[in-house]
Amino acid sequence: MKLAKKIGGDTVHKKMLLMFIISCFTMSFSLSNAEDYVINDYTFTWHVIQVGKVKLKIQKEEDRLTVVIGSFGGKLATLYLQPSHAKAIGEVLLKSEEYYQKHLKSEERDQKDSVQVGKYLVVFSSLTKGKDFEVRVRESKTFTFTSVLFSKDEAIKMAGHLMDAEKMAALVEKRIRP
Repeated sequence: MKLAKKIGGDTVHKKMLLMFIISCFTMSFSLSNAEDYVINDYTFTWHVIQVGKVKLKIQKEEDRLTVVIGSFGGKLATLYLQPSHAKAIGEVLLKSEEYYQKHLKSEERDQKDSVQVGKYLVVFSSLTKGKDFEVRVRESKTFTFTSVLFSKDEAIKMAGHLMDAEKMAALVEKRIRP
């Protein structure tokens, strides 16, 4: 009886030892394999905030870091900005209330005010007396269909986040290192 237990116990210990050796070998093999991989083609996207219909993202790729603003409309409603341009656009968007008040006081129909920001154009427009006031950001090229559309409130709320774009970009650059 004792002999059977001893033989059975040794078998259990041998099986456990064999499983341990196999698992150690497998782990060392998988670790050496993981070192063989190189991350060289990637896109990291930080979805910072959505204000109404407008989204703000910070996107890091292997060779660049961009601030992405977009509204409904896919690629035609998405702009890829350098952080410094995003900050400058945010500073202009912060003045949306001033332009709205100006349009309210005016008797003109189809009012438009444009502000050049680097290679971008911020257009404040409305119908008579501020009706249907909107803010549009687009490239200042003559023929471009790409633009992001904001309501007055969306523009004002998004302005602060865009003005922090350089800080957010620096954070992503510092923290995301493949």
